[in-house]
Formats: sequence, C-alpha cells, structure tokens
Amino acid sequence: VCTLKWEYWHPDMHQLILPDTKSGHPFTCPLAPPAIAVVQCQQDLMLSKTYIFPRLTDNARPLAYPRATFARICRDANIDNLRMHDLRRTFATRVLQATGDIAIASHLLNHHSLTATRRYAFHNAATSHAVVSQVIESYDTKMNL
Repeated sequence: VCTLKWEYWHPDMHQLILPDTKSGHPFTCPLAPPAIAVVQCQQDLMLSKTYIFPRLTDNARPLAYPRATFARICRDANIDNLRMHDLRRTFATRVLQATGDIAIASHLLNHHSLTATRRYAFHNAATSHAVVSQVIESYDTKMNL
C-alpha cells in the first residue's frame, strides 16, 4: 500500500492494477467503497504526481512502512500482540466465512496456490456448527422428518 502509484489506479473500474507483486505476477485488486473514498481523497489532495501515499516530507518518495503508527494505534486501543499481517489473515477468514469458497479468498490474496491460502483462512467453530445444522435440516426436509 505504501508504494501505490497513480498509474495503478483505475477509477472507472474501482480497482488497482498492480503490475508487479511479491509473487511476480500482476494483480487486479478490487476496492470497496471506503477504500475508493480514501484514494479519491488522496487524488483531491494530489500531494504527489507519482505516489498515492507520498511521504509528507518528500513527495517524490513513497510513504515509509508505518510500523510505529500501527503500534501506537494498537497501544491506544489496548490491543496486544497484533501485527499488520494479521489483518490480511482476518480478511481471508472473513472472505471464506462470507463465501465458503477458498478459491475466491485465494484470488483476493493473490495466492497462486490454495495451500498458501489454507494457512491464512481459518474456519469459525460457530460457522461450522451452523453449516452442519443446515445440512441436517436439509436431510430432515427431504425425508419429511
């Protein structure tokens, strides 16, 4: 996020197209309305012609990794032992809970293997119980029990 460039932003499609990622493959990243609003706000400010999130002290350079800011936010919120990468894992888990489709979660994380995604996405026990109940109910309905 820190090194996002304006050339990646496609407002007509509400997405970022990242040409080079950690995996070595391009990635199309769909944005939700709150993220679109943040990018549009940055566009209105136009602090840099290159970077969406430039350094305030040198707009020719991207924002530095906000480790200290994240630590302060966690401290102020009384949250212990949280890393930024945990937010990615939470996203994967929520996608899996919402869709039940690990392939969608894998795609949205830009993983090229479901094995990698399985390490990220965790099932919720309550969701598992609900699914089991739904399956049993469907049998009951079909068997007129």
